[in-house]
Amino acid sequence: MDFSRERIVENFTYDENKGNIYRRSSGKLMQSKDRDGYITISHCINGNNKRMRASRMAWVMHHGDIPD
Repeated sequence: MDFSRERIVENFTYDENKGNIYRRSSGKLMQSKDRDGYITISHCINGNNKRMRASRMAWVMHHGDIPD
């Protein structure tokens, strides 16, 4: 996985009531969609832009790594 739980919690917040993820530094709502219509979150890691589906990010924030 490109995003560790520590990196996610450090850089993003999750509003459980609305189901939205916000960038912690700016408060900006993250809402980009991929070609399949899923909301994805983009974050720069070591100079490379990486994406993760918002549903997976919310899981990692609350439960840790996604099981195999």
